Amino acid sequence: MSAIIPIPRCPISIRRAVAGDYAFIDRLQDMHSKALGFMRKAALEGKIAAGEVLIAEEGGGGSEVGGETLESLLPTTHFPQPTPIGYCISSNRYLKRDELGIVYQMNVVPSAQRKLVAAKLLKTVFERAPWGCKLFCCWCAQDLDANYFWESLGFIPLAFRTGGRTRGGRRSEVGSGGLGVGGRTSDSSLPTTHDPRPTSRARVHIFWQRRIREGDTTTPYWFPSKTDGGMMREDRLVLPIPPGVHWKSEMPILIPEAQNALPEPAKNERSAGTLRPIEMKSHRVLFGSPDSEPVPVPAVKKDKPAKPKREKVKADPAHVAAARELRDRYLEHYNRSNALPASGKYEVCKQIEATRHKPEPVGLLN
Repeated sequence: MSAIIPIPRCPISIRRAVAGDYAFIDRLQDMHSKALGFMRKAALEGKIAAGEVLIAEEGGGGSEVGGETLESLLPTTHFPQPTPIGYCISSNRYLKRDELGIVYQMNVVPSAQRKLVAAKLLKTVFERAPWGCKLFCCWCAQDLDANYFWESLGFIPLAFRTGGRTRGGRRSEVGSGGLGVGGRTSDSSLPTTHDPRPTSRARVHIFWQRRIREGDTTTPYWFPSKTDGGMMREDRLVLPIPPGVHWKSEMPILIPEAQNALPEPAKNERSAGTLRPIEMKSHRVLFGSPDSEPVPVPAVKKDKPAKPKREKVKADPAHVAAARELRDRYLEHYNRSNALPASGKYEVCKQIEATRHKPEPVGLLN
């Protein structure tokens, strides 16, 4: 059975985002923050300026049907003013690899979900990708129903990593780690962690990937052995999902411990056999007659104590080398045998136009 070309169930048009779309994106991102994570304002504005954000609008342009739009097929129908209903943030280059792109966020308003709006956005992302970009990937938190969306579009779950910690019941900033569509989460509880802090938990992120060209069966799949970007400020080892293990299965939680993080000695504490001096503040006393006006004393502005810089936790180099070795062996076997089928319910590949040869003119016989 061949895959279905996704045609939105409502008239939509897709365009590049502009600076004026920031308010809509920010509101929708905040609405589904638990699924999408967090992206700073400067980073989001930079991606809008770079043309890496697409906006789906309902009404106005119409959705494509067989090369035409609904507006052209129904000229007498009144289409309302275009209204943004979703967006997609992506990049054609991930981890300095020209052949690999990534989807950072896919978000659709609740009233437009399950209408193939996100599938149309993704298909447009693939069609606009440069010729050298042959693969696209995304990270999705394991407890989100959005994983079924990526699976239906032909993405393959290749690997996993540990996501951001949660402290005191509040999830820390995870950057692009928790990518979802619509923000729906499953009822399953989050997996437990071996973190020594009793109030910390962590999610598991699934790494999805697919080939974006129609008929491409040779481009090798790839995933990193370690990630160190985003807002987590901690290294994360990336391990392959073993053959026969479903992406919903329980995965181990791997969080590196802080190295060389010693507490700073307190004041008046003996360190290395010496006593740290105490800073003595001198006070000036002003004298004068009781009837005289008091001399104004300039107020001394107290500097706020600087917040301690959050140290980036790095993984053990031996563990990173072992993860890289495991990744290379796994991909060598996987790309040679293609152990998992790369098929989905919907067809979103980048269409390759066939070269049309003009028939040669036939000379007239005398």
